[in-house]
Amino acid sequence: RAVTEGTLDQRIGDERDEVGPEAHARAFVAEMEELGRLPGWWQLGYDAGGDLVGLIMLSGHAGWATIGYVGVVPARRGAGFIDDLLVKGDAVLRKTGIARAIADTDLANRPMDAALRRHGWREFATRREYTRRLTETP
Repeated sequence: RAVTEGTLDQRIGDERDEVGPEAHARAFVAEMEELGRLPGWWQLGYDAGGDLVGLIMLSGHAGWATIGYVGVVPARRGAGFIDDLLVKGDAVLRKTGIARAIADTDLANRPMDAALRRHGWREFATRREYTRRLTETP
């Protein structure tokens, strides 16, 4: 719930606004669970004083992996903790022998884009996402 507050990811922000922070957090965790993960693939990040700064949720299985979500709590953004989380995620994946992983970020999320690039991730595709409520008449 904390890491998605004020997110620059439009889809996640819209979903959070629609159902509320608590319901969104529960649904999001369930969605990430469905993607699969190996033990240790979800990591919480803490500062030297033991305060939560963020998390990284790696998803997949032994043959493939993705960063399902990585985020920093709002009060700690801009202090470089995203870099620590990405380094930790890379280390976890390397330990399991993953040769290639994928990640994505909203076009408006320039800080996340910059963080991924700093850590050697390269852009390989762009896409547009569309949504439509099926309970509405066209």
